[in-house]
Amino acid sequence: MESFFTFSDRTLRYDCPSCGSFCCKGKGIALEARDEVVRFARLEPRMASLVHPLNAHFAQVVDVTDGCWMLRPDGLCAIETDHGYAQKPHTCRLFPFNRIFQVGDVRVVDFNSKICPLQDSSEARNGQSWDDLQKQIDGEGPSFFGRGDVPPPKGALELGWAAHERFIRDAIDAHLGDPDYAPFAAL
Repeated sequence: MESFFTFSDRTLRYDCPSCGSFCCKGKGIALEARDEVVRFARLEPRMASLVHPLNAHFAQVVDVTDGCWMLRPDGLCAIETDHGYAQKPHTCRLFPFNRIFQVGDVRVVDFNSKICPLQDSSEARNGQSWDDLQKQIDGEGPSFFGRGDVPPPKGALELGWAAHERFIRDAIDAHLGDPDYAPFAAL
């Protein structure tokens, strides 16, 4: 499946310790219904009564504490520390690039800008690479459906929406180093 990244390659980075685990506090967590809900209920039985279905593939666990059930006082994830990175929920492993949708036959990969204080690394180009992120998404396996299918707007397929979005993203990327936006405005 073709992937479309809404951001330029290596232009965004994040530094988890610097924000105080903001993503793990008060937002709840979406768990993959077939696999992760049972696994997490075993780790934290009190959590089971707070699971609510979101759709056919995901369930949400509401935070009733000051953060995720698995967030330790030192800000680290108890699952990762005690059981390893691979045991974390899909959404946590991919965060903040976990807004993944399927539009037609294109997988759209977006970032969570509301919760994560992403940093601009467009000049240094030392941010998240598309290749690494694609490998991670592919490694999640067939049970990971992201946020599901999203119908494209009427006429989007006929207009070649993905090609247009790619053109705009790449045009912006080509001018990130310009001292002003005049060359981009001429597009």
